[in-house]
Amino acid sequence: MSEKLPDSSGEGKLENLESRLTFVPVNENITRLFLDGERIGVFACNDQGDHYSISFITIDEKLRGKGIGTFVYQKLAASLDKPLRSDLQLSEAAENLWKKFESEGLAKRIDTAPNGRGIYEWIA
Repeated sequence: MSEKLPDSSGEGKLENLESRLTFVPVNENITRLFLDGERIGVFACNDQGDHYSISFITIDEKLRGKGIGTFVYQKLAASLDKPLRSDLQLSEAAENLWKKFESEGLAKRIDTAPNGRGIYEWIA
């Protein structure tokens, strides 16, 4: 990640993400995220046939908790022609994120993965 990050001082969500966040595809699965021109993260989205899944998303640690991840999921889900679901190999951190989305009414648990964690679908 970049040494120089956009100003993220203060608490809470970042403003105006629609105009500040840029999605730059690397290939058909990987997309880099830029905030105000500075690289701040990356995610992988995979076509699973009847749905898409996010296999990972990373946001620079200094910018976590500012609404960027939620914004990315919202924009991605809105742009897809099939549902967006969690990966079958969810880590504990990833499941916690999906549980947060569920508590906010953005996702719902639809099944249980082989590893015992949930399988979630974006509904917002």
